[in-house]
Amino acid sequence: MIRIILKISIPIVAQEEEKFIQQELNSLKVNFSVLDTTLAVLLCLLDLFPVLEKGQHWSGDAARASMHCHEVFQLVLTHMEPEHRLLLWRTYARHLPAFVKRLGILAVWHLKRLERVIVDYQEVYDGPEEEARLKILETLKLLIQHTWPRISCRLVLLLKALLKLLCDIAGDTSLTPESTKKALLQEATHCLILLDHCSQGQVKGLLAKIVLTREDSTVVSCTRQVQQGSTAALCHVT
Repeated sequence: MIRIILKISIPIVAQEEEKFIQQELNSLKVNFSVLDTTLAVLLCLLDLFPVLEKGQHWSGDAARASMHCHEVFQLVLTHMEPEHRLLLWRTYARHLPAFVKRLGILAVWHLKRLERVIVDYQEVYDGPEEEARLKILETLKLLIQHTWPRISCRLVLLLKALLKLLCDIAGDTSLTPESTKKALLQEATHCLILLDHCSQGQVKGLLAKIVLTREDSTVVSCTRQVQQGSTAALCHVT
């Protein structure tokens, strides 16, 4: 009798587990779709708030955004920081550059939290396409370009994160396409060059003190580009 019960129970449990897993996957797909739409709507709100609030004056970088704009971005960062599911991770990262670009120099209000998000998201491999990492590097470039006077005090932390990323990519033996690796290396190197420019050459000085023990020409090539500098990469930083 016990054996019969066990034989009947095991398939039932397996079916229940499979049903539960499928429900979770379906829920995640719904959440992913809803989140993508929600973030797009929030981006539109950043444009609408200054128009709706007639008391606010909005005219380019010199303008002050309404508090609602900052509240919206704070909400996005609050959800980004603890997120660990890759699908949602990529969705947040995909929209982040647009938020920083919309806020412009006013992103300086959120530098501390943005710094945490950028460093954390850079550390995680998110699949062969590396969509999240590429978008985070794009976000970092925009952040440096818009808030460069405040970046120097964060130089060491960002430099360490970017060098770690370079080493991770150079040593990557996964199925990541070479074109994706190349794009990541270029974006990370570009960020280093921008950091060096806004810190008046401090990155070059710090790189000169680093002894690269890795016998990897990729990392050496990237750091050499930073040492040599590239005025073409700096055209948006003034």
